[in-house]
Amino acid sequence: MILVTLIMKKLDLPKFKRKLKIAQFQFITKTKKGIYFINPQDYNTFNYNDVGFIARHEESGQINIIQFYEVQEIVVDGKNFFFKSNDCPNNKKSHLEYTD
Repeated sequence: MILVTLIMKKLDLPKFKRKLKIAQFQFITKTKKGIYFINPQDYNTFNYNDVGFIARHEESGQINIIQFYEVQEIVVDGKNFFFKSNDCPNNKKSHLEYTD
């Protein structure tokens, strides 16, 4: 059985805020550059604006500015949401083909 994942349009501030607000335990953003964990309990004090947000890179520990158009995937409490991004060349990936 092949599961096809729907890919939403590019991420923007309203979509980002909605996803962040519903997260209770887990909020992960994935880009071509890496994985970024965000504490959903601190979303009221979280640094973001209309073009992006600030997050700590999981592997390097560096603080990076992530623009919304870079985000390919958000994981909210174990549920994956996929987005078109400028870093994803064909923007057509099935659930089984997706790698980060």
